[in-house]
Amino acid sequence: MPSPPRNIYQSLPADDRQDFRLPGLLKEHLTRVSAQLGHSVDEYITLVLSERVARDLAASIEWTLSVDEQLALMKILTASTEPSDHARATAASADALLGPPVPPTAR
Repeated sequence: MPSPPRNIYQSLPADDRQDFRLPGLLKEHLTRVSAQLGHSVDEYITLVLSERVARDLAASIEWTLSVDEQLALMKILTASTEPSDHARATAASADALLGPPVPPTAR
């Protein structure tokens, strides 16, 4: 399971700067909430912003398929076809380099 988004961003160095203006009331509430949660304002902004950016980034790269497209994709994914000669050669090459695959029960 991947790390929560805030951990990914918070583990990176804060090597860039972003200056912006915000309403005074929002700044007051931001200061109050971050203090109540035991964070600095910078930490709190990074935490909240990283969660929102990660969610919106995922949504922006998510493909929405129509019902017909979903059906076509499911047919392709469930079709039982034999591996091509190229796929067999690639698998043999991988086995030669890395050893044979480990069965799931042996892990």
